[in-house]
Amino acid sequence: MRQSTIIGLGIAASIVAWQASPELPALARGLTAFLVGVFPAFSVVQAQAVGQLEVLPSRNKLYASTILSLWGLAFATALIASESRMDPRLLGVSELPWTTFFLWLGFALIGVAALILAFKAFGVAETRMIHHMIPQSRIEKVVYVGVSATAGICEELVFRGFLIAALIAATGSVPLAVIISAGTFGVAHAHQDATGALRATLLAFVLTVPLLATGSLYPGIAAHALVDLIAGLWLSNWLLKS
Repeated sequence: MRQSTIIGLGIAASIVAWQASPELPALARGLTAFLVGVFPAFSVVQAQAVGQLEVLPSRNKLYASTILSLWGLAFATALIASESRMDPRLLGVSELPWTTFFLWLGFALIGVAALILAFKAFGVAETRMIHHMIPQSRIEKVVYVGVSATAGICEELVFRGFLIAALIAATGSVPLAVIISAGTFGVAHAHQDATGALRATLLAFVLTVPLLATGSLYPGIAAHALVDLIAGLWLSNWLLKS
């Protein structure tokens, strides 16, 4: 699909999202429209552009851009949520008893492991970008820890915390909000190809369950960060093996 078409579809989706969410304050409404339309479209266009490169950017450059862009998006989301008078507890920023936290962390880890094993069993091949993102040197592994923590914290806050809360307010439907948020999260991982985007979508559903059950993002944040960390540092050879 041509880039202009993808961008056009993204803008159209953002307009629909804006029109469908008059209940939200203007800033939260704008961010919601951006996240379900323009942002995933940009992710697809970026993935296409990177896929055409003969030589990929250095890992450290990719790590740095990932960390900066995700923290920038998370900071903007937190600021907009605050300005929109959204209760932090509504976003899942809520403490849990340790027993409850570890129970749902375990659930999330088991669910993600089952998902990874299922895709592995079907022989899903990883993209060139995923191969390239695996750290090799000691310094890359240290920085990758930061990438994993960043993805866990920032992506959960944006896509599970803010976006689901905003979409529930806009649609009045928890299932619909979860589906749209998970689909947006999946498309945002277009650099993993269609099957990788599908896996990210299913991963979003798994990580949403602890949030819905406890009202807290913390089990999902920990599970997300741990999965990325383990996959990148210890299981990469097995995961990337065809």
